[in-house]
Amino acid sequence: MSARAIPLWGEYRVFAPTRAGRDAMLRFLAGVAGAEGVDEALQALREAAHGRVAIAFEDGGLLQWLDAWQNAILPADYHAREAVRQAERRARGLFAAFGRDPDSLAGRPIGELSLLEARLVGFVKAMLLEPELLVLDCLFERLGSDECREVRRWIDYWRARYPLRRVLYVGLAEPAEGLLAGFAPLEAVLAKEAA
Repeated sequence: MSARAIPLWGEYRVFAPTRAGRDAMLRFLAGVAGAEGVDEALQALREAAHGRVAIAFEDGGLLQWLDAWQNAILPADYHAREAVRQAERRARGLFAAFGRDPDSLAGRPIGELSLLEARLVGFVKAMLLEPELLVLDCLFERLGSDECREVRRWIDYWRARYPLRRVLYVGLAEPAEGLLAGFAPLEAVLAKEAA
């Protein structure tokens, strides 16, 4: 399968039968594991993104020794000071767009965040990277229906902001009806190319 077969605006979903299988997919997408045993469609999706992949992790993917705000802007800390200031402005705008006060995150230990808040910090961190492929790791799992709808609004915001970028939802179980509306099974991409 060629990377050209993966549409720029694609929204895909894939479910792993086990947590270990999901972890293997995430390691491959993050570029820390090889393609051995990885589905051909997943390989094509990563190739189409030219390695520019960001993962919004199930637990936020946050570092315990940094506060919530420092975690959110962490990717910018590897750049010049002006880039950090720009990322801080963008992060503030993102949190505000999601109805959250960014000032409430400064100095707030990660252990004090709810699961939804940790996922939001991780989602903003992933958005700041402006990836070609945004991977959503089990973001709907273990949340209530109102929280799931909030996460869906984050995804819709991403889609509106970056309509030509790809999104992949990786999960262990199918979320409630409608939460992944518009997301095609990743396997269907491979089947369509083969036909």
